[in-house]
This record gives sequence, C-alpha cells and structure tokens, in this order.
Amino acid sequence: MMKALCMRLFHLGLKSHFFGDMTTPAIGPGDLFVASAGPGSFHTVNALLQVARDAGARVMVITAQKQGSAAKLAHAVAVVPAQTMADDMRHSASDRNFVKASNEGVFDEQMQGKFHHHSSPDVTATSLFGGLLPMGSVYEGALFVLFEVTVHCLQSRLGETSESMRSRHTNLE
Repeated sequence: MMKALCMRLFHLGLKSHFFGDMTTPAIGPGDLFVASAGPGSFHTVNALLQVARDAGARVMVITAQKQGSAAKLAHAVAVVPAQTMADDMRHSASDRNFVKASNEGVFDEQMQGKFHHHSSPDVTATSLFGGLLPMGSVYEGALFVLFEVTVHCLQSRLGETSESMRSRHTNLE
C-alpha cells in the first residue's frame, strides 16, 4: 500500500520515492518520510524512522496501534483502527474460521449470527471482517481507501486533473 501511495503522489506531480528503490535519493531536511507499522512496530521501520529523523526529515507513522514504538518516533501519527497481522495471530483458529460454506454454497447460521448484530454501535470493520480476512488484509484495505481519498483531496488542492495525472503514468506496461 505504501508503494501505491508513492506512485499516486508521483502521478500528482510530487517528488515521491519508495524506500529501497535504486533511484531513491538521500533523505534530509524538507523531506517527509511516511512509514506504515500496522501492529505498532517493526525493527526495520523503527530503524528507518530514526535514520530519517537523524537526517533532519519529518516522519509520519500510519498504524493501527498508536501506543507502539514506531509512533513514539514520529512527528505525526495517523491511526487506522483495523485488524493487522498481529491481531490475526491473537485469535484462535476457531475464531478466524467462523465462515464455512455449506454444500449448497450458502453461509451457515454461525455466519448469519455474526452479521445479525450489525446495528450495534460497537461493531467495527475489524469485528465484522477480522475473522474473515487473513493476516493484515483489513488494515491494508483500509490503507488503500485512506490513500485514494487523500490523493483525491490533494488532487483538488494542487489543481491537478485526471488528464494531468494520467500524463505522468507509465506507458511501459
């Protein structure tokens, strides 16, 4: 999802680079380093955040766990409250596998029971889909939507059109 965001920022005409690409320049003052750490921390993400800070860049972390160590290294934190791979590992196999298809291809009563309480105010995407989708799929899907909405808002703010964005899209496909 981070690479998709980077690509869309490039389409908007912004200087945008993805960590690890051979053409990524040195980071420094005036730069913004955006990292995703859904479960709150990764050793590699934390190390990269520190390198970016030490070089004078501002750092932003997107995470589902605002109390994680990555958030503590950031100048700004965006919390996306969705299931991550770490959340997936906390549930038992029976919790994750409540959806079973019958021989007729319809969902069983247990599935219907899970969605019966859809009007409850404490139901979230994680509580509905956390058991349905594996690992960090809910978090990744939420990032996709967040990033596309962000790009849409930036498109308007920057005065970019679909045509101007399309003109920056590769023709080597």
